[in-house]
Amino acid sequence: MECVVLLTPPGRAAVSTLAARSPRILEILSDCFRPAADRTLTAEDTQRIIYGRWPSSTGANEEVVVSLRAQDVVEIHCHGGQAAADMIAQTLVEQGLLRISPSEWLEGTACDLLQTEILTALHKVQTERGAGILMSQLRGRLRQELKSILTQLDDRQMVRAADALERLEASSNVGLHLTKPWRVVVAGKPNVGKSSLVNALLGYDRAIVFDQPGTTRDIVSATTAFDGWPIELVDTAGLRVSGDVIEQQGVARAQQIMDEADVVLHVMDATSGEEPKTLQMASTEQLVILNKCDLTTPVEGTAPPIRTSALTGEGVDQLVSQLVRILVPQIPAADQPVLFTERQVVAVRSALESLQAANFERARAVLQPL
Repeated sequence: MECVVLLTPPGRAAVSTLAARSPRILEILSDCFRPAADRTLTAEDTQRIIYGRWPSSTGANEEVVVSLRAQDVVEIHCHGGQAAADMIAQTLVEQGLLRISPSEWLEGTACDLLQTEILTALHKVQTERGAGILMSQLRGRLRQELKSILTQLDDRQMVRAADALERLEASSNVGLHLTKPWRVVVAGKPNVGKSSLVNALLGYDRAIVFDQPGTTRDIVSATTAFDGWPIELVDTAGLRVSGDVIEQQGVARAQQIMDEADVVLHVMDATSGEEPKTLQMASTEQLVILNKCDLTTPVEGTAPPIRTSALTGEGVDQLVSQLVRILVPQIPAADQPVLFTERQVVAVRSALESLQAANFERARAVLQPL
């Protein structure tokens, strides 16, 4: 079946990825795609990445990156948003291709489980950075690494195989969040500026802001991206003892959300005179924020964790940078193999445990299905 599909989620995004299948794909590309090098694509361009433009019927040109995956399959990467993706899809439909859903694409593709997982994840990814990491896996980077480890197991190279498995396991710290944002919970006493800080981080008003303690009585969340990494910001009810039943429920819910967070921002009022301190919690990473710093003068010689002003924006960029350093302490290289599903992580951990017990056969049996 000659068809085209939008692999990434429809709507707002940094990048959109389409795929098309047709025995006429090179002929179609010669009509629709203008490589920057001003040449015609051939079968020799398979597995190469070509930059160029995709003209539209309105006369506008969309900048795209084209990757010929096989002699009958092409991937097209364009700017995010519905308009650009729809324009490209429509030109391919006019060439005789049928627009189908991602599930229909998978049904018509000879995919193994790993390829299916990658394509499914691509449809959920929310940032260009995340899409780039997944595209590297789609081009075979993870599969190559797994094959290399299997060879090392066959050759009884325990140290090399163990090192490779440990690197893969560590990669899941980023990989699992490509489709599920890191959760950053903003907590603190009422009226310290939590909601205003959330709005400042988002760049728009999502949380309720009102100069009245207890205004936020439940959980308010929104998804954004910091430095290309997906982040869910959660604004919680103010932490205090209250006789209001609804507010009490909000505080209880806030405590639960904090325990599940990747990072908790403990927001304090810089004008209150309180000593900066962390919240009494288990093991969740915390950052202490002194908000409303525009209303105070820093005491000479002191260095509070982070001073911010949701009103003026002071310290917000520093806070974002610190958050990214905590959540992504090591950024994956462009060609690094990355685990991105729980199934993959469980298999690699099991293989590592087997290898540490010198059970090469068991380690290989666990990795083989990947």
